[in-house]
Amino acid sequence: MKSVHIAMDKFRDCFTQDEITQLLEEIALQQFSDVHTYPLADGGEGSLDFFRSLGWREIPVLTAGADCQERTSFFMQSLDGSTIAIELAEIAGKKHAPATLSGWDASSLGLGIVLRDAATYNPTTILICLGGSASSDGGLGIFEGLGIAVQARGGNEVTHGLNGVARAHSINTEELTQIREIFSSIEVKILVDTKAQLTGKPNAISMYGKQKGLTAIQRNRATSYMKKWARLLQQINPTFLPTTPGAGAAGGCSAALQAIFNATIVSGADYFAVLSGITNQIDSQSIVITGEGKVDASTLTGKAIMPIIKTAAKKHAQLIVIGGVIEAAAKAQITQ
Repeated sequence: MKSVHIAMDKFRDCFTQDEITQLLEEIALQQFSDVHTYPLADGGEGSLDFFRSLGWREIPVLTAGADCQERTSFFMQSLDGSTIAIELAEIAGKKHAPATLSGWDASSLGLGIVLRDAATYNPTTILICLGGSASSDGGLGIFEGLGIAVQARGGNEVTHGLNGVARAHSINTEELTQIREIFSSIEVKILVDTKAQLTGKPNAISMYGKQKGLTAIQRNRATSYMKKWARLLQQINPTFLPTTPGAGAAGGCSAALQAIFNATIVSGADYFAVLSGITNQIDSQSIVITGEGKVDASTLTGKAIMPIIKTAAKKHAQLIVIGGVIEAAAKAQITQ
């Protein structure tokens, strides 16, 4: 007997994930009795909703938005208290940033503040969901939020955003050591929704700089600043590789987290697909329905629906991909 498995991402500014899932479930139930739905996430915006669906506890926190102004946000804690999940998009993402905020000035300061607060709950693991960021500051703001000074050549602390990255000359190693000691018993995992590198090709600036408001000239300047920033990160952690896939996630926040904590990069889409259980439920008798508002080249880089598509192909299931827009090049690759 055929079973139907529905795992949909949101249709931005049109349907929430719950709304589109419920609509498709109602349609499927008219023809099939065995219908299953699954939450979906990839580390980007809305990832904390997945943990909420598991019954995790919401913890409010006072932090800073992408404009460095004070705001209240939250993170999630597992039922046993061992794991905390933090979402950059919910703290300092594009959805909360003022429309007038330039990608040049946007900061990841709030993520650093929340990280330090989360450590006080004594978790064994912190999951950091990166995606939907407003900033392209290479994670400079994370250092600042954690209380690790990034200094210009003259010794003064640098400003926020890409201007700060441009002037960065040294990192206070004494403060860095103190933070590493606080996090010494905590495993930090980064859930990314892109394979963008910090430097090299494809890198975060070339892939996402334009959509964050950087002009062509600014993107060229920012690219050179990131190469300099990468060398500084390597000074504090020689094992850090700026060309690692995913190191450019969230405008380079992933790179900073790797350099500070030796954080592990994990595909957010793969992580959530396994956690939802859908990958173990699909077989050759399954009808799999997935999709998102726009299926395009960025979808193929590791967005939420890709593990579902790959599992359906591997298990020889019938696959239906739904999108408000499905670009021809993405369609061709999916149907190969």
